[in-house]
Amino acid sequence: MKKTVNLLIKPASALCNLRCKYCFYANISSIREVRSYGKMKQALVDEMIPNIYADLNDGDELSIAFQGGEPTLAGLSYFEHFIDVINQQTKQVTVHYAIQTNGTIISKLWVPLLRDNHFLVGLSIDGGPLYHNLNRVDTHQRGTFWRVLQTKELFDEAGIDYNVLCVLTNELAKHPQKVYKFFQEQNVPFVQFIPCLDDLDATSKSDFALTPERFASFYQQLFPLWLNELKGGHYRSIKLFDDVLNLFLHGQVNACGLTGQCQIQYVIEADGSVYPCDFYALDEYRLGYIQESTLRELFSQPIAFDWLKNKQPLPTYCDTCPFKKMCCGGCKRMKDAMYVAPSNRFCGYRTVLETVLPRAEEIMQVMAICRERERQLFSVLGLRPPLAALDTAYYCDIDLMQWVKERYGIAFAKYLAKHTTPTQILVQLAQREHLMLLKTSPFGSDTWSVRVSLANLATAQYATVGQRIIALFDQDYASWHHQGGGPDGDHKIR
Repeated sequence: MKKTVNLLIKPASALCNLRCKYCFYANISSIREVRSYGKMKQALVDEMIPNIYADLNDGDELSIAFQGGEPTLAGLSYFEHFIDVINQQTKQVTVHYAIQTNGTIISKLWVPLLRDNHFLVGLSIDGGPLYHNLNRVDTHQRGTFWRVLQTKELFDEAGIDYNVLCVLTNELAKHPQKVYKFFQEQNVPFVQFIPCLDDLDATSKSDFALTPERFASFYQQLFPLWLNELKGGHYRSIKLFDDVLNLFLHGQVNACGLTGQCQIQYVIEADGSVYPCDFYALDEYRLGYIQESTLRELFSQPIAFDWLKNKQPLPTYCDTCPFKKMCCGGCKRMKDAMYVAPSNRFCGYRTVLETVLPRAEEIMQVMAICRERERQLFSVLGLRPPLAALDTAYYCDIDLMQWVKERYGIAFAKYLAKHTTPTQILVQLAQREHLMLLKTSPFGSDTWSVRVSLANLATAQYATVGQRIIALFDQDYASWHHQGGGPDGDHKIR
């Protein structure tokens, strides 16, 4: 049975070139024996990756996210070496890469690595210069907004997949309209608002830490803005809305802690030490060292079982909640930011659910339109539409190489793979057929997959999209056939 393994690697430990005022990992690292383990050595990478692969089989998937501190401080050569070692492994494992960055170090030199290896980048932008520069400052206490915006523009130009990570402070949560307008103006398609937390060892509430009341107020005001845009034909992913709808409509859990059950995350520090959760990368929770043990062996440690079993009692307010069985108290680290308030009379997450779920049917009607658009596109291409799932309701992914094999034959597919690239195909579609498609994100698809938005064209136009894709490949197939190529076996153009 195919399995997916998720890793979170900190190649530069807690090292960072910024001094963000709310950084939770700066706090975590300050209350353990060793604050920073420095930069991960290449020799450790050489030992680590075989141990990761020891418990993987052909057909499995491996998602590797790099985080910090600031992971790009490990240097471009670190990531190049890491990927080289991954590529040397003999098991047929699909690997997906992601990286979370403050965006101040990345330059054009990083583009080939991120683009060619299909990294999904989490870029930290706190919703406009005023809010961003309030907390995200460098070592000289200078704001970093404009440097990060340059990186965003670089990603846009280079076609690098990214989403924006916005830390939801108590102050920022007062201004949902301004924040949403900023992301609209910047054409940011994917936004994740991360609740700002107090220090783990805090004795009093800080000014920037989010409260359940402010959390609820922010999303209550944000939701109609998001829904109106969706009904107008434009989808912008707000991760919490996606997660909630996935959970309650499809039973899909896409966020750790959303159902109150902790999971082992395999957080790997720069010295190889492994922890069950990024929020608790502390000495007392160390599972062992990845250069000495396999993932299965680390998971079998008593500390891991204690971690999974360690549940805090729910507030009495939860007894009155209709969502108790689906929530079970949520993430224990987030409890003071988004769940039951100290008064035991209010829950931020419950309020959000009561705001979003009554409109679920309306949202599903909009998605039904998207499904019809997908049906028309796939029908023209001769493909069977995938099973409905909310996480792909507003776009669809097409494996072009598999489609080419089925429509034109294996010989032509091999010719394409040898003489062109997915990026060149997308450029040709734009130049010759006036059709703009996107490369897919690294999660769920291979390198020859393209993504078609289902939210931005009239329904009847999606058949035309399919026809234009066919027109391009028909021309290339005819040219190849004229030059001496031909169908192999029974594979002939349909």
